[in-house]
Amino acid sequence: MKPLTRRVLTMIAVALAATFFVGAIASERGGSQSAAPAPIRVAAVGDSITFGEGVEADSRELVSYPGQLQTLLGSGYQVINFGYIGATLRDAGDQPYRKTDAYAASLESAPDVVVIMLGSNDSKKQNWDAKTYESELAGLITTYRALPSTPKVFVMTPPAATENKPKIDPEVISKEIAPIVRKVGAAMNAPVIDVYAATLAHPDYFPDGVHPDKTGAGLIATTVQAAILS
Repeated sequence: MKPLTRRVLTMIAVALAATFFVGAIASERGGSQSAAPAPIRVAAVGDSITFGEGVEADSRELVSYPGQLQTLLGSGYQVINFGYIGATLRDAGDQPYRKTDAYAASLESAPDVVVIMLGSNDSKKQNWDAKTYESELAGLITTYRALPSTPKVFVMTPPAATENKPKIDPEVISKEIAPIVRKVGAAMNAPVIDVYAATLAHPDYFPDGVHPDKTGAGLIATTVQAAILS
């Protein structure tokens, strides 16, 4: 089992155990009136940007954008990081998200909120196809909405990119992917979190042209927080 999967499943187990514990305490007290409500579970779906590539490995849990989002939202929320390095939205990409253990774990997490940020790796020459990207984004929204927990699903434009070694294409992100995300979100009534617009003026927050540092991850986290709480 991959290290990421162990970490994700551990977080899910802790969250579910906490929910059970609250219910058990309420039962012992003869009701739920005094019980604290279960935290709102947020599934952060994405690639290495969500995972936290680009920040210090020993502080990734706290400094990645989902980690900082957890701090911003507080104890009333449980943010679970389902980022997978190199993931593409498209099933024909070189690392399809829907074929990863992180995706399977996200479906099992009983989320109340899902935030999807996939597209940076799709912009690579060998991965890009606008038509299938659009249709598969719509399909992914539909899949999460159909979960028993009936989560609210947000779609996120990827951050703005600059010249980079992974060969992620800044032009494809700006002129094709971001507009498609906005279009699909509007068509499906899925709120759009425009991370591209939020990061466009801050290339200095992305040292390798793609992955945010601590400050960049914080900017993404505050952008997502504002959308969730709006």
